[in-house]
Amino acid sequence: MSYILTDYGEEYFQRTATGDLTESTTWEVGIYNDTTDAIAEGDDVAAITSEPGNTNYARQSVTASNFTFAQSGGDIVFDVPNVTFDLTDNSSSNDFDSWFIIIPYTATVVSSDGSDTDHLVLTGALSTSYTGSSTGNLQVNDIGGSLG
Repeated sequence: MSYILTDYGEEYFQRTATGDLTESTTWEVGIYNDTTDAIAEGDDVAAITSEPGNTNYARQSVTASNFTFAQSGGDIVFDVPNVTFDLTDNSSSNDFDSWFIIIPYTATVVSSDGSDTDHLVLTGALSTSYTGSSTGNLQVNDIGGSLG
């Protein structure tokens, strides 16, 4: 798996670029097992079923202005700030090999939300896979890449 810009991600970025939608100020980053979930372009948040299962793990909020996007050679290049996940009590048997980004917004193209709803917009592979028995604090600093 490389990167997947979901249908919701395409809607979000197109609508914010044209001024039809105000950019959400806070995005969430999480980790999951794509081998289990096999996320595809048409998926949304409910398709993620394999996040680490422990009481300390939580999706991390990141201020949208800390994400960087640029155009390079016809591709969109992006970088996400480092995030740390607490896996100190990881009791899950879920392995994890991928990251995802969720942005709350009111979809009008892919679906018809009545208000802001969390949507899965972008996923990608971690440079290392982690086992379900991984514990401690996991700093993820390899979220980014190029969407061509």
